[in-house]
Amino acid sequence: MFTKVSINGKTHYVTLDKTSVPTQAERKLSLSNGQAISFTLASADFDQPDENSFVNLSDVSRRLQALMKSVSSNFVERETMVEAFILGLVSNEHSFVLGPPGTAKTSVANQLTKGIGGSLWRIVMNPDVTRDSLVGTIDPIAYEQGTWSRKWSSLATCDVAIIDEVWKSAGNINILLDALEERRVREGDEDRPIPLLSAISMSNELPEDGERQAIYDRFLIRLHCDYITDLNNFEAMLVSSATTTEIEKMVSIGELKLMSACAELLALNAPKDLIDIFKELRMEIGQNGRTVSDRRWKKSLKLACAHALLYDHAPSQVDAKICVYTLWQERDEIADIKMLVMGLSDPFTSEILSAKAGLESLEKSLNEVDPTDLMAKSELSSKADELSGVLEKLMRDTRASAAQVEEMQEIQNALLDWNKRLLKTVSRRS
Repeated sequence: MFTKVSINGKTHYVTLDKTSVPTQAERKLSLSNGQAISFTLASADFDQPDENSFVNLSDVSRRLQALMKSVSSNFVERETMVEAFILGLVSNEHSFVLGPPGTAKTSVANQLTKGIGGSLWRIVMNPDVTRDSLVGTIDPIAYEQGTWSRKWSSLATCDVAIIDEVWKSAGNINILLDALEERRVREGDEDRPIPLLSAISMSNELPEDGERQAIYDRFLIRLHCDYITDLNNFEAMLVSSATTTEIEKMVSIGELKLMSACAELLALNAPKDLIDIFKELRMEIGQNGRTVSDRRWKKSLKLACAHALLYDHAPSQVDAKICVYTLWQERDEIADIKMLVMGLSDPFTSEILSAKAGLESLEKSLNEVDPTDLMAKSELSSKADELSGVLEKLMRDTRASAAQVEEMQEIQNALLDWNKRLLKTVSRRS
């Protein structure tokens, strides 16, 4: 199984089978912790790899987007979660969801795992969780025969892991670090590679002590999820059939590993405009007194390239938008990081976010305004009119996608509802 990636006009081959690398390869590069290798050919006269094992990344991208759309359609207000988890699979990185239980995290992960034909393992962490619970029990037959070996299972054998209440474990930190970072588990002299593609952790709290901070840093993709608040969406959730919907396998695990290796290769040769966005983000975040580990910056660049592969385009500055998932550390940083990242990587989307923030500000002001203060209400009405004008201009912009126009129309409708409530308060005063 191999694929081709064009970088600066030169073809690079990426394969999961090292034995298939031709002897005439000009350059070899180990990728994905040694699970893949890339190479170029010294001359066009040499035989190219067998086309029968060629993987078309554009076709994989199309199927991944179909899987993302299929799973998203089964849940309400979970499109961002679905995209984040798929990016974790494409990049072979791990995700952390901050939020309360009962927000479909496990169900989404389960459907995506079915979509890749993988095995899913889940554990709820607590102080009593042992090494046996994480990677398998000691083999009793071997023990009776005087040897010490483990019957590997669970985290050591799954493709996708769900680690619920991740911070509640009293120990076993080193096991998790090895598994998450190196994709290996160790027992005595045995050093065993594991097939883990992506782990998804969940908690309603953030870690405080140093040991758990080390684990936290291994979860590259982070998102915040809460309960549904919109009543129409709440109604749709009540009658949804997500738990009974069958998902077909659309992408293979080998294809995902190959795509992850390609993302890493592209990151090593990232375009200047994308690198420049990362440099600006580093400077802005540093000026605010915040720090992000070098590992997260490097892996964020790989995730940006994985995003480009997922949506089948060459890496560019717009792919830096994935940093909304990777650069926040505390809950109160999420909104600021999102505005900063989108402002630099995707200014148009940033304007939509600003409009949404403007509506939220109007809602807050309406709740706090003195019902007898007509001057203040007049000022709020003027701000609403100004925001409506901005939205109309944005909706006419040729850069707006159909989904963005729909999103802006929803903001506009909410603004109309806001105006009606403002008029009611004025009428009551009269």
